[in-house]
Amino acid sequence: MQTNCPQCSQKLVVEDDKIPAGPFMLRCPKCQMALKLPGKGGATAANGAPPAGPVAVGNGASQTKPSEPPSVPSPPAMSPPASTASTPPPPTRSEEPEGGKGRALVLVDHQDPSVRDAVQTLLQKNGYGVDTAAQAQQGVQMLERNSYALVLTTPNGTGQGEVSLYKRVVALAPEIRRNLFFVLVGDKFSTGDGTQAFSAMADLVLNSKDVGSAEDLLRSTVAERERIYQPFLEAQVRLDRRKY
Repeated sequence: MQTNCPQCSQKLVVEDDKIPAGPFMLRCPKCQMALKLPGKGGATAANGAPPAGPVAVGNGASQTKPSEPPSVPSPPAMSPPASTASTPPPPTRSEEPEGGKGRALVLVDHQDPSVRDAVQTLLQKNGYGVDTAAQAQQGVQMLERNSYALVLTTPNGTGQGEVSLYKRVVALAPEIRRNLFFVLVGDKFSTGDGTQAFSAMADLVLNSKDVGSAEDLLRSTVAERERIYQPFLEAQVRLDRRKY
């Protein structure tokens, strides 16, 4: 009789004259896995117990059978396939207009799909290429791996627990944050309210209903922020030159 160990593929050979009538146990000499093999009769012995005594295998090793057969390890439990519902869709990416303002990262958690569509249109009209994330973790990873000129999200950033795109943007180092225009969209915001924007550590807040008509406001606010930061950026360049 010839067989292979299912665990390590070791070839096992049992001499025909040593094969008992009923099923018997054989231990692989290589990995020590116990195998249950059929006897000559191919049926279970009357008492269901394997016979005692040595059984020779092809490499000359022998195993003395104990009075109780060794337990055969159970195969590992198979994990159920991951639900496709829990897998976030891949991020979408729109082309950046020629001579545009750079790329924008968008993560909008709103029940009304028209708000998400309005955000896409708003940014494209203002010259941004748009990368859209579906979940908080995905958005945070995109923020850390890419350079964005603008981030637009909702206050919760579609996050659960401690993970949200909003919290990650707020926690950015100052030298990174000052190069990023940050927009928050929500039903409780008053569009263009500077106090609300300051409290939320954003550059601009938009009410969800006003996104479609905020093209001029976004353009002017971005321009004003660039004007304010221009002297600082120029001073930073001069300081860097002195260092080198």
